[in-house]
Amino acid sequence: SIVLECKDDNVNMVIAANTSAGKTIAVEPMIDSTLKKGMKVLYLAPLKALVSEKFDDWQVRFPDKKISILTGDYVLTEKMKLELNTSDIIVLTSEMLDSRTRKMESEQNFFLKMAGLLLVDEAHVLTMPERGHAMEVAMMRFSSINSHCRIVLISATMPNVYELGEWLTVLNRFTVDAHDFLD
Repeated sequence: SIVLECKDDNVNMVIAANTSAGKTIAVEPMIDSTLKKGMKVLYLAPLKALVSEKFDDWQVRFPDKKISILTGDYVLTEKMKLELNTSDIIVLTSEMLDSRTRKMESEQNFFLKMAGLLLVDEAHVLTMPERGHAMEVAMMRFSSINSHCRIVLISATMPNVYELGEWLTVLNRFTVDAHDFLD
């Protein structure tokens, strides 16, 4: 209910709740709100399987919206770039966001500038030495490309929610209120 109160607010959030507590359901009103404003939603996850699962789920949840998937299985052709620029929701892996932000100018990845919401699932990966660097660098580079996009971190196992909330505030200067931290 706290998340629902903030669905239209231009603030970053950190949502930490137990597995199966409804974190995805809690952020879907934010997706609705962002899409109504005419902005794209980017959903970021570290695993291709999770990205594929959200792609399939949201085909049903958002049947009137164009949803694209971007993992290492897809080649960034001119047709794919056009698809990404016209999609409402883009689900992608951390490595793909890292690559797309790194090649922003040469590939003309303008879809990154059209996002109003970046949902980062399994955000505890940020604290993992073996995988966190791709997600962290991608988010930092993305924020320099699109500083108006709100960022929501979602995880069941984040040990340092307040520290990550402070980092988000520095990342794009959006406020993270104390009530945005759910335990």
